[in-house]
Amino acid sequence: MSDDQKVISVQDRIPALKEQRKKRANRRLILYVSIFFILIAAVVYFQSPLSHIQTIQVEGQEIGEEQEILLPVV
Repeated sequence: MSDDQKVISVQDRIPALKEQRKKRANRRLILYVSIFFILIAAVVYFQSPLSHIQTIQVEGQEIGEEQEILLPVV
């Protein structure tokens, strides 16, 4: 082994490895918490009156009839 190569002991690398593991765990936790809240928000939206569309009104159409506009929706 030449003097140019730097040898890092295991004792010096342990804090770096712990830090990498901690960062990876934090990212995973943030991902899981985000997915959880997105799922909760989706359930709340679909249970709320905002997602229950009863009627569609068409106003201000210049081209075509109201039924032509609504036909693909119905």
